Amino acid sequence: MDDAQLDGMVVDALRHAGADPAYIRAYKRTGVLITTDNFKRWRKRELEEFREALEEWERLWERRN
Repeated sequence: MDDAQLDGMVVDALRHAGADPAYIRAYKRTGVLITTDNFKRWRKRELEEFREALEEWERLWERRN
């Protein structure tokens, strides 16, 4: 299994679990899957990139509605 296949499986699992689309997009943009269980394991820059991806989704969503 290559990285693209693994990413696809993670995205499918997130969708199936009912994850927020912003969270899915942040994962796809950053390759980071942040949870309350693993939050402390990530570096500050990774957390910032994930947060920025979430905020970008919110801005795009607001423009559409």
